[in-house]
Amino acid sequence: MMDQARREHAHRSPHARLNPLLVLSLVLSLFAGAAWGVEQKGLVLWLDATDASTITLDEFGRVTSWSDKSPSRCQAEQTDAAARPKVAARSIGQEPALRFEGGQWLNLGRSCPALSLKSGQPFTIVALCRVADENSGTLIAQGGGADATRAYHFYLAPGRIGATVHGSRAEGKCPRGPGLLALVCDGKRATGYSDGLKVLSLKVSKGGSNADVLVGARRETADNTGASWPLQGDLAELIVYSRALNAKELHALTVELAKKYRLAEPLDAATALAAMKTPADFARLSLYAEELAVLPEAPARLREIVAKHPAAATDVAELLVRIAEKNRLGDELAELAGELLVNDDAFARGLAEWAIAMKVGGENNGQEARWGGADPPEWYRAYAALSHEARVEADHVRQAVSLGIHQDSGRLAASLRTMQARAERMADAFAHSGASAETVNSVRRCAAEIDALEGKLDRPSADLSAARGLWLQARSRLHEIVLDSAAPHARQLVFLKQFAPHTVRNITRSYTWKHKPGGDICVLEDLRGASLRRVLDGRLGPGYVWGLDLWYNADRVVFSYARLPNWPPPVDTADYGVEGRNVLMLRTLFEPIHVYECDLAGGPVRQLTGDPYWSDFEPTYCPSGDVVFASDRCGRSAECGNDTYDHTNPNLYVLSRSAPGAGQVRKLTDSKDIDRYPHALDDGSIAYTHWEYQERHFMETHALWTVRPDGRASDALYKHHMRAPLALRDARSVSGTGKVVAVATGHHTFAYGPVVVIDPSHGANELGGLRVLTPGIRPQEGPMVGQPVDGGGVIDAGGLYQTPWALNETTFLAAYAYARPNCTGTAGVDSNGFGLYVIDVFGNRELLVRDPLLSCTTPIPLRKRPRPPVLNPKEPPATGGEKRAVCYVPDVYEGMDPSVARGTIKHIRVAQRVPWPFDPKLGQHDYIPGNAGTKRIDFQDWAPVRVIGTADVEADGSAHFTVPADTALYFQALDERGMEVLRMRSFVSLSPGEVRGCRGCHESQTAAPARGGPPLALRRPARAPEPPAWGGDKLLGYEWLVQPILDRRCTSCHGPKDPDGGIDLSSTRADDGLMQSYRTMFGLGPGRTKPTLKVLVACSDRFDHADVTRPRQFGSQVSPLVRVLLDDKLHREKARLTPAEWTALVTWVDANAPYFDAFLNKRPADGGEPRREILPRLEPLPVVAR
Repeated sequence: MMDQARREHAHRSPHARLNPLLVLSLVLSLFAGAAWGVEQKGLVLWLDATDASTITLDEFGRVTSWSDKSPSRCQAEQTDAAARPKVAARSIGQEPALRFEGGQWLNLGRSCPALSLKSGQPFTIVALCRVADENSGTLIAQGGGADATRAYHFYLAPGRIGATVHGSRAEGKCPRGPGLLALVCDGKRATGYSDGLKVLSLKVSKGGSNADVLVGARRETADNTGASWPLQGDLAELIVYSRALNAKELHALTVELAKKYRLAEPLDAATALAAMKTPADFARLSLYAEELAVLPEAPARLREIVAKHPAAATDVAELLVRIAEKNRLGDELAELAGELLVNDDAFARGLAEWAIAMKVGGENNGQEARWGGADPPEWYRAYAALSHEARVEADHVRQAVSLGIHQDSGRLAASLRTMQARAERMADAFAHSGASAETVNSVRRCAAEIDALEGKLDRPSADLSAARGLWLQARSRLHEIVLDSAAPHARQLVFLKQFAPHTVRNITRSYTWKHKPGGDICVLEDLRGASLRRVLDGRLGPGYVWGLDLWYNADRVVFSYARLPNWPPPVDTADYGVEGRNVLMLRTLFEPIHVYECDLAGGPVRQLTGDPYWSDFEPTYCPSGDVVFASDRCGRSAECGNDTYDHTNPNLYVLSRSAPGAGQVRKLTDSKDIDRYPHALDDGSIAYTHWEYQERHFMETHALWTVRPDGRASDALYKHHMRAPLALRDARSVSGTGKVVAVATGHHTFAYGPVVVIDPSHGANELGGLRVLTPGIRPQEGPMVGQPVDGGGVIDAGGLYQTPWALNETTFLAAYAYARPNCTGTAGVDSNGFGLYVIDVFGNRELLVRDPLLSCTTPIPLRKRPRPPVLNPKEPPATGGEKRAVCYVPDVYEGMDPSVARGTIKHIRVAQRVPWPFDPKLGQHDYIPGNAGTKRIDFQDWAPVRVIGTADVEADGSAHFTVPADTALYFQALDERGMEVLRMRSFVSLSPGEVRGCRGCHESQTAAPARGGPPLALRRPARAPEPPAWGGDKLLGYEWLVQPILDRRCTSCHGPKDPDGGIDLSSTRADDGLMQSYRTMFGLGPGRTKPTLKVLVACSDRFDHADVTRPRQFGSQVSPLVRVLLDDKLHREKARLTPAEWTALVTWVDANAPYFDAFLNKRPADGGEPRREILPRLEPLPVVAR
């Protein structure tokens, strides 16, 4: 066979010669390869570089094909000379291998059906390769593009291996050097192994691909083009089975391969544990974490190692951390960790504390807590009794370990240099800001002390243990000056203790059962943790606090409390679907959340709200003493999820505390979706997160808004039209700067993520206004943008922040949780994961409080603050006692795209996307059935629409009109034919009597209208918009509004029988229940499920980005249905519409082509199937005589 390969090589290039050393190696490998075999049952691919007969080379010694030794007899080929790998004569175990250098790959094509693995089909992939730790690449793959369009992809990344199986992806740690890698799938789950160790596991999804199967790369795109993720390394052997090898078979195969390539045979956990001698052994042993957790002899063996080798205590403790990360730290190993809490080595103590914290927090992640009750074991008592100083030291250990510097003296020395430089920057900044000479000198002394410690660490005599000790000394000194810098702004704190949420992480689902009962409002008497005082101390019974604010005199707090005397619930509220389907039942079992107030010095707790059904939460003080809070009193349903759920959305409300109206609750904002997280800013306004489902992708439209405490001037502050980050929440003032600090997060998340500082003066949608204080943190969902703050900020190795508070422009309080691999909590954080920290722009993060059982959140400095101005409402204009507001536009063209010529806009259409109702007995009234996130033609938008009317635009571009108050409105600029030129794909609400001016016709404003001479429209009273002929209180419905027009004007040519151009505009009822004409509008011919016709209406995509709308981007101006009536002579003559018909048609198109005009009743009185019969009561705007 070798001669055959040489003959082919000679035929291709009569002048080329193989390297003699390569020839000898390949020949010798024939005998080595023949000495063993592989299991044949189910074998569908065997590529073996040691078998020279399977490799064909070109004249340059590059591989043109690699032949399969399995019964499939496939060929991995490469026709592109530049993309051919070469043969490394002596690679793994001095045996040949194919060398891929980052741009080479082979194509198995689609000629081997057995390699086209379908979802649910079992398989096994085994590879013998060597890839440098910093390199990456693909071993074998079918498919490309997104995960969902890959059947399988087995790959390596720096320090880890990964797999995508039918759309699901997971990664796991992989040691350096040559590796025996395996991926075994039983059809439901896939498990990855490195040298016999389980390193990853994933649940198989439903994705797939019919693309070529590649070796050394994957396809770049889903349509089988390009090559991506190329391998940089050597591949000696690749074996694929069409079945899942059992554990015994897989072990036997990996042992045989190890022998063949002269590698150490894979060890099981027990053997590896028995062989432990060096720190390197411990590092490797961490890969056996899951196996060690169940070894009976592991606790005794590890205890023996610590006794014989005290220096190994840190390594043993770190091993316990890795076991805890796998959620496998049993009680016996926890007992060992408890013993290490008093070890002489600080790193051993800190790691042991971390391991126990993960065990306790992880096992309390469900809706019932295992730990925290009576008669705990001794290790728990020792853990819970740790002093504050011990927890600060343990936190420093956590930081070193999470950054990966604790096993390397050089990296510890580099960290000391970073600390010293940080202290110098702090000193310079304090001097520049006018701090006292004593403060500046103290920081400079700290920098000098750290520099001296770094000098000791650089000595040859400094071993790793000594280096760690010096590093901890430096951290302790830095801790002191960071707390000293914060103390003038926060000598005491008030904060919350609570279990982290066990329910689904989402901006929706704000219910009583979100947290388990436990915790309190606490006062930290000094920043160094000497004394902690509980405020409520059980006076409200079992439950938890949700939301906290401190009055400006620092003498009282307002908060919301969920009473839970009958915990736990009868169903698992940690389960997404179970909770959603049982909301109505759960609301009958648990009292709603109410708002309370209490004095911090003592005295009774005062209940401020008490609705019997709706929950009130997240309260904040207004400067007037009124209280703003979020509440689902608005009776709005979530426009997402599926129709088996019954979820409510909150708006903002305000409780009046002063006469007149003391004790009354009134609506502050009106959103058809969500307004939450209110906080009073320094200027007296209320900042909050405003989230929309309105013709833009719901995941990108979580913006910061502000509103006056009287409900006026609600508008975007920042990120209204930015794609990333997906959301900003929990915004509070950075005092005296006009900036706010907030958390950047996702949509399907709690308010956790990186801390950012926002400067709205850059512009409402300008990226330059967002600076990241914690650049080492990524949101749990969606992309992150923005440059770090000046000074660099805190560089964390992952984790999550929440509830930040600015002490000044450089120093902040925040809750932080370390990254938690394999977290079982729905929040991505253990129940006790959050502690309170001081963080700053210089890069410091220093612990203030950490509780062994509970999370700590919402830190507020317990000191008096200047009270912001009280924004008293102006006297409202006379509106005849109606619930109305007034809008004026001095010049509609201001800020509009220049492509819209002056004089084009003649009218402004006022419309409303009507929110989904919620009924306490009938539950959520869905507009979209099934899964609301599914694209379907009959729901081009999230909610139905009504047109309130149209207002005239004067010749100078001005308009002056009334609108319904407390109604989420949007506007459309119309031309003389009533056709939309520009659409607002957001919404805004005005309070009763409010007068609002708009600069031009666009979606983001940062300034009031310019002053000048009185516009024409303002020389007369505001007029009510002219309602449409069908009335301003009616939802648009296709069947009654549009189909009659088509019947009268179109179906003579475009009827059901032989329609012109195949365009059927008849009222024939299709199988999906829609009229065929509507299906035709979106390209679906009769009986078709995919578009085959031209789409006749241009709609805004409800999954579109958050960008500002462009003129004529969609709507009647660019819809073929309308254009043909305007531009085609035949249609102008044969299908002439009356003015009323024309208005109805273009209004329907501009409303995004709605079909249904009613909501679903999921629980009709007769017990039948859901029916579309819910019609909300909508008040028409009274017409004012002109």
